[in-house]
This record gives sequence, structure tokens and C-alpha cells, in this order.
Amino acid sequence: MVWSPLKAVVRTTSYTFRDTNHAANLFALKELGNIYTRIMNPTQAAVEERLAALA
Repeated sequence: MVWSPLKAVVRTTSYTFRDTNHAANLFALKELGNIYTRIMNPTQAAVEERLAALA
């Protein structure tokens, strides 16, 4: 395994949920998690964290 400072780009368009209540809570934004690529995207979150660390 080679270490890299780069974050992998997540290109998936689907996420899994524990059950329907879990999915409902995520879509109601009552619980944090990945549900949609424009909201709570793991790649975007990594970019935001790294940009915030620069400030």
C-alpha cells in the first residue's frame, strides 16, 4: 500500500441505509450522513475541511 496525501474522489451515485427510518432521518437532515451528492458529499466534505484548515 502506498501512502498518498490525496483524498480519493467518491464517484458513487447511491448510498445504503440501515432501514427506512434511517433514510427518512437523513433526508429530513435530522441525522448526518451521505444521501445526495450535492448535500453531504464525502469528497466535498474533505475539500471543505482542507480549505478551512488553511484559514
